[in-house]
Amino acid sequence: PAIAQPEMPPVGAGTCSGSGVGVGVGDGVDAADAAATVAPDVPAQDLQRRAERTRQKRPVWESRAAMSVAYRYRAAFRDWHDEPFRAFIGGGTRILPDGRAALKCHP
Repeated sequence: PAIAQPEMPPVGAGTCSGSGVGVGVGDGVDAADAAATVAPDVPAQDLQRRAERTRQKRPVWESRAAMSVAYRYRAAFRDWHDEPFRAFIGGGTRILPDGRAALKCHP
């Protein structure tokens, strides 16, 4: 028989493009409550600033290598080991027909 699962609010969170916190909110969930759930110790104003910076991200790069060079020593990625960093770049982009790399998750 199926095991009953507890009711969970329809909230999803992640860092689609690598910095800041992304929050997806479904029916009946307030965005501020969702943000507080994802990052309870981060002031709402800080989350708003991060969201704005994410929306301003460059969505297309000349290549994955160019994106890698631009991102590698940013504060968010500076301490990452090479293998997860390469996986982030490779998994977070798709190659366009013209050879450029586009973020899979548009900012």
